Amino acid sequence: MNNTLTSDFSKKVVQPPLEYDGGMTGSISVMSSLTQKYSITMPRDIAEQARSRSGPSGLSSYVAAAVARQLERDNLNDLIEAMEAHHGPITDEEIQRTRDELNRAREEQGTPGAME
Repeated sequence: MNNTLTSDFSKKVVQPPLEYDGGMTGSISVMSSLTQKYSITMPRDIAEQARSRSGPSGLSSYVAAAVARQLERDNLNDLIEAMEAHHGPITDEEIQRTRDELNRAREEQGTPGAME
C-alpha cells in the first residue's frame, strides 16, 4: 500500500474509546475514564427499545456501543473509498473470490457461517 495513502487515511480515522471484550455477551468496556455527558434526541420507540435491551450496563453504555460500531463502519467505508480511489473499484469477481476463500477457510476450520 502506498505510504502516503496510509498516512492520509490514518489521520482521518477516529478511534472510539471503547473495546469489545470478545465474549458472547457482546459487552463493551471503556478503556478510558474520560467521559462526557451529552443530551441527544431520538425517536421515542427507538429509545424505549434501547432502554429495554440495555441491561445492567444501562442506556448510556448501550448507546456508546452503538455509536462505536457506527464509527467502525464509517471508518471502514472511508478506507474502502480511499482504496478504490487509489486502486479502482472492487469487482464482483473479486468479491466472490474473497467469499469463496473465506468459505473454504471456514470449512477447513469447521467454523459455521458460510457466505453466499
